[in-house]
Amino acid sequence: ANHINNNKIIHIKHNGKQLHLLIDNLILLPEGMADIYTNLSKYRTTKNLVLDIGGLNTTYCVYKGIVPQIDTMILANTGGNIIRSKIASALSKQYGIVIAADDVEQIIKDSFLSKNGVVMEDSHDLILKVLTEHVNEIINFAKSHDISFYNTNVIICGGGSQLLKKVLLSKIPNANIVE
Repeated sequence: ANHINNNKIIHIKHNGKQLHLLIDNLILLPEGMADIYTNLSKYRTTKNLVLDIGGLNTTYCVYKGIVPQIDTMILANTGGNIIRSKIASALSKQYGIVIAADDVEQIIKDSFLSKNGVVMEDSHDLILKVLTEHVNEIINFAKSHDISFYNTNVIICGGGSQLLKKVLLSKIPNANIVE
């Protein structure tokens, strides 16, 4: 068998104990699966979908119980930085001002744009429209790759999920959004 590290034993010390490891197989899985493995009794006998909305990408993976279905692991360019950019662009276009990248997260949390203490008219509706379109894009991407939301626990994690939380829950009310 082919072994990682060319059949060499890896020696490490952990909590004062010397450990010797020989790794002969390695599977890389998305970090979003952590909720499944920390709640085994909840997910062991169900169909589960993990959406990990990171900074740049959203990763998708369906689990039969706690077993990832590798053929369902897909990636979309719909991460948190993408939605920040869409919001900044839409607001800049609508109001003719430049929105600094540092301001966008607070604008999303507030659900409006204010300038010099004055809330910009219709900014709430514009922000909600852009967030909703983005969440629809995330959902439609999954559906276009034959990922179903029927009879499925939906676990959503990653930093982008916090920005989209309200809209995600309006579209996927049974979702468990993990911080």
